[in-house]
Order: sequence, then C-alpha cells, then structure tokens
Amino acid sequence: MTKFIIANYKMNKNFDECMDYINTFKNFRLPRERTVVICPPDYVLDNFASVIHKKKNCFVGAQDSAIERDGSMTGELSATMIKSTGAKYVILGHSERRNKLGETSGEVNKKVKLAVEAGLVPIVCVGEKLEETKKRKSVILNQLKESLKGVDISKIIIAYEPIWAIGTGKTCDVKDIQFVHQYIKSKLSTKNNFEPVIVYGGSVKPSNAGEILSLECVDGVLVGGSSLDPYEFYKIVKS
Repeated sequence: MTKFIIANYKMNKNFDECMDYINTFKNFRLPRERTVVICPPDYVLDNFASVIHKKKNCFVGAQDSAIERDGSMTGELSATMIKSTGAKYVILGHSERRNKLGETSGEVNKKVKLAVEAGLVPIVCVGEKLEETKKRKSVILNQLKESLKGVDISKIIIAYEPIWAIGTGKTCDVKDIQFVHQYIKSKLSTKNNFEPVIVYGGSVKPSNAGEILSLECVDGVLVGGSSLDPYEFYKIVKS
C-alpha cells in the first residue's frame, strides 16, 4: 500500500524561495510506493501545480480553506478557488488554527464538507494537548465526531498530531502512535471494512520517519519543519 508524505510549509518561504524549492524537487525520483503532497503558501499553488503534477504520485495541497462557499469573506480562499489552481488536497483543522485562531471542530466540519463538495481531499487534523494526554482517547474521539459529522470517511485523510510534539522536536513514542492510530481506525472503520487513511504528524524528520512509516497502522506522515529543505524532505520521502 502506498504511504502519504505530506509537506506543510506553514507561513514560510517567499515566492522566489518557493520556486527554488519546487525547481529542485521536480528533479527527484519518487518511490512508487509513496504519494507526495506539498502544501506551500496559497500564492504559489498554481505555480506548484503546473510543475509538480507532471510527476507521477505527486500533488499540491492548500493549508486551509474558507468556511463559506463564496461571497463576502475578504482575504479568504474558498475550496472551489483552491481546486481551480490545480490543487488536489487541503489541510483542515490543524492544531495551530484550532489553538491560535480559535477554530472549532464545528467550523472544521463545514470546511471539510465544502472541500469534498469541491472535489478536494481534506487532510483533517486531530490531536491532544500535553495536559490532555491522560484523556486523549475522549479528546480525539470528540474532535473526530464533531469534525467529521455527515462526512464520507473514504473521501478524506486523517492526520493525528499530538499538539505537544509539533515543532518541539519531541516525537510520540511509536507504541503510542500505534495505539492511537489503531484506536481511530477501530472507531471509524465502516461496515464495508473500509479503514480510514491516517497519517502521523509531530516533529517528523529523516532520523525517525523510517520507523514511523514502518508501522502498519500508519498510512503516512505530515511533515512541518523538515519539509522546508527539499533535500531533507526527500530523505523522508525515501524512508
């Protein structure tokens, strides 16, 4: 089964830096068993799509989308606008948006439905804070229930990202990653035996990516800081 390697640039790189990156990355040979998704700043989505979609198993995604289909939402990009750039994926409900910008699971749910309607694949993030680790099952389950209400699970990707591990250099123990991924799969698997696609995010880097990706219950990784260097990111792709 192919595994997803997803890059999230967050609020990094100007236009020239982005283009230098993609012009370097386009020359790398990607393993057949990997599906790569690169999520740069919105202003280069179409530039990236025009280059990256020429590569097999490589796609472009946005880092967020608007809560409305269209209309008076100054500064926002709708799911249909993102789709029109050539992007195929969109990250929704990232912990930084939930915790720094106050985004609720109910708002994430609206965004997920609009993204699916527009033909995008949402990468829906869930995860617990450090003080919530003892009750993380209930925290994660509530996020999933509220964020995915009325959503066809086969049309999305779930990203488990323990908040305390994002950008800190601390990575969840592989046993804990396995436990949480198996827990989520057990709660969301359908009567047709469809298992949701779940990737792990939280200080993923070349030194630990191989071990994380070797877990059968992990369908890929969501990479932040280590995705900002094309050579470092490519090491993770090859892990």
